[in-house]
Amino acid sequence: IGTVLSDLRLQTHLPDEVLVVDGGSTDATQRIVKTHKHATFIQADKPVGNQRSHGGNLAKGSIIMFLDADVHLDPTFIENALAEFQT
Repeated sequence: IGTVLSDLRLQTHLPDEVLVVDGGSTDATQRIVKTHKHATFIQADKPVGNQRSHGGNLAKGSIIMFLDADVHLDPTFIENALAEFQT
C-alpha cells in the first residue's frame, strides 16, 4: 500500500481525496496509511466488493478510481485517465 500511496503524491494531477478501505488485514496497512497525511483509512467488512462499495459511497468526487494496494502508477496516470473523460 505504501507504493501506491507514494505514487499518488507524485501525480501530475493530484487526487482530490484518497480513501483506503481495509477489510481487516493483519499486516501494517493501517500504520502505513497513517503515515500518508493525504490518505484516509477506513475499515469495512469483507468481501472486496463490499469494501469498494463502502468507499465509493463515502467518496465526495464525481469521478472515482478503484486501485489495488499492489499497483505502481506512472506519474501521469490520473492526468491521462481524466483526459479520457474529456474526449
